[in-house]
Order: sequence, then structure tokens, then C-alpha cells
Amino acid sequence: WNENYNDWMALRSPFEAGSPESKIIVTTRNQQVASMMGTVSAYDLKEMSYDHCLSLFAQHALGSTNFDNHPNLKVVGEAIVKRCK
Repeated sequence: WNENYNDWMALRSPFEAGSPESKIIVTTRNQQVASMMGTVSAYDLKEMSYDHCLSLFAQHALGSTNFDNHPNLKVVGEAIVKRCK
């Protein structure tokens, strides 16, 4: 998106009127954006390995952590995971 403070505050302001129990998670690779949005320190995630990404994808797509029961879908799954990196 961008690093314009006013744009982020305009996006954030409607959520400030919500229930005190409500939570909003903002994901970004930009530390400046994280600091503008957050009331807590940013948590820097490490990049997952290709194998972990493929396993996570399979779990969500197939309900299994691998393609053993769906070998015909493995090539498609691998192509999708490569594009997500």
C-alpha cells in the first residue's frame, strides 16, 4: 500500500469505535507501517522453508500435511507455493 501516515489513520479510525474486546491483526513487511498501526511491538516472522510452506498448503487444501493421497495434485500445489514465496 503506502507509508502515508494520514492514509493509515483514515483506515484505522473506524476500528477504534469497536468493542474493547475486538482485536485487529495487521500484517506487513514494512516496519514503518507496523509502528503506525500498532499499540504493541511488531513481531517479526521468519520466512518458512519451502517444505513447511508446502506442508501448510497441503493441510489447508487437502486436510493432510502431504500429497501422498493426492499425488496428481502435487505439481499444482508446488507451483502455487512457489508463487507465494
